[in-house]
Amino acid sequence: MSNLGRVCIVPYKPNELSTGTKGILCNNEVIGIVEIDHQTFSGHYCVTGDNYKDIMEEDMYLAGLYIKTEDKKLHLLIESDWDIAINKINQDVKYKLLDPAFEDGGYHKLCVKCGAAFGGSKTQQLCMTCSSNIRFAKLQRKRPRIKSLNV
Repeated sequence: MSNLGRVCIVPYKPNELSTGTKGILCNNEVIGIVEIDHQTFSGHYCVTGDNYKDIMEEDMYLAGLYIKTEDKKLHLLIESDWDIAINKINQDVKYKLLDPAFEDGGYHKLCVKCGAAFGGSKTQQLCMTCSSNIRFAKLQRKRPRIKSLNV
């Protein structure tokens, strides 16, 4: 089932930023998709991306791409769709919602959303509670029809 929603940028909170966080680098306009490489001793973030590779300036911020639904809920857009969605900011797009799967495992982890300790897989970032409360959005793309050859 696909729905209609609007692509929007929402700045990350300071506690959501860490090494490896991907986001949209913005100031008065969108600069591009970057990833936090490291944090300097003075507390500034060094980011790398296609259009920018330097320390984030004071007027810059890192944001995520979200789909705003008709009932005003925000759903984080999966990163594989960011290249397409960055050109459709404030435009209506078709999307579908995905439920993230919780991957149990033997690693001691801290939830990136609530800070709770949990046991999960190496790549699991959210605890079981936060995983069940969050849904991701994925863009619906028009697929070209393949005509069969009747030989």
